[in-house]
Amino acid sequence: MWRTAIFLTSLATITTAIYSDGRKVQLLGTLAAMDSIDDRCSDALMQGFRGSVSEVIDQVTYGIRQGHVAACPSDLKVSTGDMQFIIHNTQIRVIFSIGLIRGVNPTIDDLTSDSCLTAVSDHVKETSSWRSPVVASVTGCPRVTFSTDRFDVKK
Repeated sequence: MWRTAIFLTSLATITTAIYSDGRKVQLLGTLAAMDSIDDRCSDALMQGFRGSVSEVIDQVTYGIRQGHVAACPSDLKVSTGDMQFIIHNTQIRVIFSIGLIRGVNPTIDDLTSDSCLTAVSDHVKETSSWRSPVVASVTGCPRVTFSTDRFDVKK
């Protein structure tokens, strides 16, 4: 049985991030559980993953503002878009998008935006850049682990 849950963050943020600049990247990852995941556990694990996404995006945005991401002007912000959590027995497929929001400097060109988004997605796709574990254990639910050490970029 397949179950899909889709989380949407603030619609205003999604619209700005994806459409005003036109740049986004979708990342995919697979988690494995020790046992089947029921609806209660699905919701709890999804909330945990959502928190991890938010934390890594905040970390990257802070790095940009501090000038630690050379490819990104300090007034660009990273935002998340749609998030899917697809469960099939003991497998969880996660899909989420990240995009850029231009700050007050409208003169940032497309090449700079593309370079910045590449640098950001290169960082975010490595699970070693995330808190550990990416999805914390939930009492009464099977433990989940990533099947690989990085997210794939959806083409």
